[in-house]
Amino acid sequence: MSNKVKQIQQTIFDIKDSFIPNDKRVYYPSWDNAPPHQISVVKWNETHLLSKGGILCLCAKSGVGKSSLMEAFVSSHLNDNADSLGIKIDLSAERNKILICDTERSQWESHKAWLKLMKRANIVQGEGLQNQGLNQPENKVIFANLKALGVLEKKDFVNKILVENTDIGMIVFDGSSDFVINTNDNVESSRFIDWINTFNPNIALMFTIHTNPNDDKPRGHLGGELWRKSESVLLATRQDQLFTLTTDFSSGKNRHAEHITWNYRYCDDEDMFVSTDESPKSTKKSEEKYGQMALDIWDNKPTMYFTDIVEAIAKKTKKSYGASKQIFNRNFKNILCEQVGKDGWKIIGTN
Repeated sequence: MSNKVKQIQQTIFDIKDSFIPNDKRVYYPSWDNAPPHQISVVKWNETHLLSKGGILCLCAKSGVGKSSLMEAFVSSHLNDNADSLGIKIDLSAERNKILICDTERSQWESHKAWLKLMKRANIVQGEGLQNQGLNQPENKVIFANLKALGVLEKKDFVNKILVENTDIGMIVFDGSSDFVINTNDNVESSRFIDWINTFNPNIALMFTIHTNPNDDKPRGHLGGELWRKSESVLLATRQDQLFTLTTDFSSGKNRHAEHITWNYRYCDDEDMFVSTDESPKSTKKSEEKYGQMALDIWDNKPTMYFTDIVEAIAKKTKKSYGASKQIFNRNFKNILCEQVGKDGWKIIGTN
């Protein structure tokens, strides 16, 4: 028997002894066993995004900075006053540690990211963290670069970390697709979901995942499975020098609160993303384009149903239904048209 097989078998043995047994993970609601009220572990300002045991997905195309965003979010766990782009993480005293799994970057890039995380949290080496009144990062965050590990080794690593650190309350999977061999394999994707479902139900999970090339859906069967299980799904986009985060898009979700949208920008002086009150500015050309499109689609009709509008946008732009729905949300909704009934929309003006 190879050392690798022995290692995996030993890990499985450890997990059986350390994770919650199957019969303890099955919940039968009754009059006398109401669970604790839903507890927010992630909020944007005062808007709920993620509960204990829930899943949050951050979607974006390449180059938008998903990893940097996750590190910005995590900085609030180290310092309440960090510029965490409005996100606040609040873990319980019993599970007050975050595991960050970086699967895409080099060791040099990971170290640079870790330094930037410390900078955001205003943690300076050698000054005495207790005197600074800040949380010691080694007691609050495990930042692990797993790029050199294979798929099974990555899972093995996470399993061992959870056995050794029973105070972990959140795992950030930065590069969720690197935990499967084929993101389009439905069976493998389902097995991945089965695996994360074995974690302690008090551990919150955050994932980064790429979108499809032609729309904003999370990529592959894995993306679809994560979307289906997620409590909230965010999309990060860029327009010129301004970046936007939103749950209000075709695949967006915020299951227990309203949709939210906010902006951030890159600061050259700080060499990182920072919060901003700026809003994206629609170009005159874009306004004219969609204004004329709205006139053509409505064609003097007083109202139109949402589905008919999106299908008309898809026909004119030759894009998918999902991408056309996103165009409606970004360029038509409450800009060129307003809702006057359950599914009826009327034009309110064009430029």
